[in-house]
Amino acid sequence: DLDSDNLSEATIVIATAYQDGDVLSYTAPSGSPITASWDAATRTLTLSGVASLDQYEEAIKAVTFSATEGG
Repeated sequence: DLDSDNLSEATIVIATAYQDGDVLSYTAPSGSPITASWDAATRTLTLSGVASLDQYEEAIKAVTFSATEGG
């Protein structure tokens, strides 16, 4: 629903320059109802849970990237 004040899911993808071992991680901010699931095969981090737009913005800012090699 485009008029809703809430979201239920967001996805973040490593689209280019991916190397084996690259990972997107998420540590939920305190009190956040949003959880995360990492799919290495599709290089996709899925954030899910009904939350406000502000909570999703905070969750997206809490996503981190790590790599096993330079790049």
